[in-house]
Amino acid sequence: MPALFLGLGSNLGDREGLIKAAVSLVGERVGPVMSLSSFYEYEAWGFVSDNVFVNAAAKVETALEPAGVLARVKEIERELGRKKRLAAGYEDRPIDIDILFYGDRIVSLPDLTVPHPLMLSRRFVLEPLAEIAPGFVHPVAKRTVAELLRDMPGQ
Repeated sequence: MPALFLGLGSNLGDREGLIKAAVSLVGERVGPVMSLSSFYEYEAWGFVSDNVFVNAAAKVETALEPAGVLARVKEIERELGRKKRLAAGYEDRPIDIDILFYGDRIVSLPDLTVPHPLMLSRRFVLEPLAEIAPGFVHPVAKRTVAELLRDMPGQ
């Protein structure tokens, strides 16, 4: 089974509780959660908000194909209170679950790109991910997660 890496974030409500609930549901519906990073706090990225995000990363083993994983995590987001975006761009949300890596596969579907295309510019993704998978090699960048974090601008 491929190692699936997910990025999780929340900036509304019981942020840590929502992430824990999401991880539990992922374990039930996607596959066993093999590791979960610490929780990290970050300011909103891509929009202005008074609400600070809590972010984490999880490693999951799954028998599902990427599209199946996407369908399940979107269902979990809805169950935990995520509403369909009203406008273009980013906004506050009770839960966000992103597929970061699906093993070493490169996936390009109409509604899913893996590795996550913006992860290289997001400290709130790379820092928790580096805690649980520092040696994992990004299949496009051909560098480890630890190297990507170390070489981020502003380090």
